[in-house]
Amino acid sequence: MAKDDDARRREDDPDALEWPDERLGARDQEAANEAALNEKAPVGRPLAALILGILIVEMFVLAVNVPTGDISLFLQLAAPIALGGAVVGLPAGYALDRVVRRMRRGVGEIAFVVMGGAIGYGLTWAGLTLLSDQFGDVGEFTTFRAYASMFMLTATAAGFLGAYMLADKLRRYPKQVAILGTFVAVLVVLSATTLLFGSGA
Repeated sequence: MAKDDDARRREDDPDALEWPDERLGARDQEAANEAALNEKAPVGRPLAALILGILIVEMFVLAVNVPTGDISLFLQLAAPIALGGAVVGLPAGYALDRVVRRMRRGVGEIAFVVMGGAIGYGLTWAGLTLLSDQFGDVGEFTTFRAYASMFMLTATAAGFLGAYMLADKLRRYPKQVAILGTFVAVLVVLSATTLLFGSGA
């Protein structure tokens, strides 16, 4: 009761001092600084996000191929990953970003993980289903499709999350964006060459 009385007296006192929430002020200032830096960034957010997302997914695939000593599968998948990111991932991510950008922190991260996982799983499942004729054993194909789809679910979810969280920071550095973009382009060219002419070319 004593605490309630003290609080009531402070509310009724017109001369009572209202101390600002220093933590809230610091967060607001940090958000304002981030917004100002993003407005001056020379690279568009969609481009930076696309490059980041593609690289993260491709690094997941590379990490699986390196221990085997054979990166031919990585080269074969680099171009389809980039194509899927540009045709499906970029428009979907851009639309979702417009929806969640003004929501509370954490909502966007969860939404991008869910969307990325769904896209990675769905595209992998559909793509392998179209190639099912290349598998002689139906049981082996079903198992491989399930494992591959789950792996790409994880990789694409990580790609979407990384792109969402880091695109604004990356886009402030055009030289780094150009280097990473060139690396992605080289991988796509190598991948297309491998797919068209075979790994022996």
